[in-house]
Amino acid sequence: MPERVRALIESAGQQRDAAVCTSANGDGEYAVLYAVAGSNVVCIRLCVVPADGVTNSMAFPVDEAQIAAAERQLGRLLPDGLRARLLRNNGGELQTDDDDWILHPVWDATDRKRMSRTANHIVRETEQARAWHGFPDSAISIATNGSGDHLVIHAGSDEVDLWDHETGECYPVTIDWTT
Repeated sequence: MPERVRALIESAGQQRDAAVCTSANGDGEYAVLYAVAGSNVVCIRLCVVPADGVTNSMAFPVDEAQIAAAERQLGRLLPDGLRARLLRNNGGELQTDDDDWILHPVWDATDRKRMSRTANHIVRETEQARAWHGFPDSAISIATNGSGDHLVIHAGSDEVDLWDHETGECYPVTIDWTT
């Protein structure tokens, strides 16, 4: 079993009211972590590891036209670093000093595979995040950590903040868009 999956399983096993389910099939191994929140069971993370053991973010390049379409829908231009990253890898993983993030891609209707991989696109995720209590009205969600927090950009700024879903507060973070 790959080390990444093993680490997720071990960390979940140490949490109270958490359970782990693992399975393997011809496509690879996966682990699903569940936690109890009140009377609800919440899936908090899914890690898929291909059978060859090589993980990838499933990110792929995207054309300028798709980014421009998302910018029109969002009503603003995306920061240059984010645009360059999306052109190179539309979505995928992103790391900050404190957390790992899943970068929202822009919608790509080029083919069925790209439509499936971009279903969590930046416009859709921003619309859903704005329904959360305390989410900044003018913010755009550019990434999520899978635990409710978002990386956001605010109207009139290209700086990235971490929006903490528990406190509703925003904190500046540094992003290296070249990775």
